[in-house]
Amino acid sequence: MKLSPNTRILLGGAIGLLAVFGLCIAILLSFDWNRAKPWLNQRVSDATGRPFAIHGDLGLRWGHPAAAKDGRRGWIPWPHLLAQNVKIGNPEWAREDNMAEITQLALSLDPVSLLSKKIAIPVLQLDAPNVTLERSADGRNNWTFAPQKPSAWQIEVDQVVLNKATVHFVDAIKHAD
Repeated sequence: MKLSPNTRILLGGAIGLLAVFGLCIAILLSFDWNRAKPWLNQRVSDATGRPFAIHGDLGLRWGHPAAAKDGRRGWIPWPHLLAQNVKIGNPEWAREDNMAEITQLALSLDPVSLLSKKIAIPVLQLDAPNVTLERSADGRNNWTFAPQKPSAWQIEVDQVVLNKATVHFVDAIKHAD
């Protein structure tokens, strides 16, 4: 069976697109995400106005969400991020260097929401976090983040799960420790 030139062009284009798509998937699945840590650390630091660092391994896997909001979102695989030994710094006035030290952080991102500049995280899981919440005598607190510049992006976290958490609360106004 002989194919017409138009059919050959369409078939070649379709095969080319499939090859590019397959290559992109292969790169995403085999990429060493630890190489992205400096970029990610800087972006989170800029967004929060605080030092942020992932000192351990950073991994990303793709899978379907446990409970998608509607049926269509379940068709698209979601990225599941896992980070070890995460530290979030404190403002200069705080007594401790870090506001939080987290043994393991796990989250999933809704990829469809990224198209509208929204980071939608259905569940943020923190394993063995050590968190210090502090309020100074002049009313400043370390749980309110002041980014260096406004962002067009929004973040939405539906649920936070703390496993084996330690929370230290220091309030200079109420003399609580």
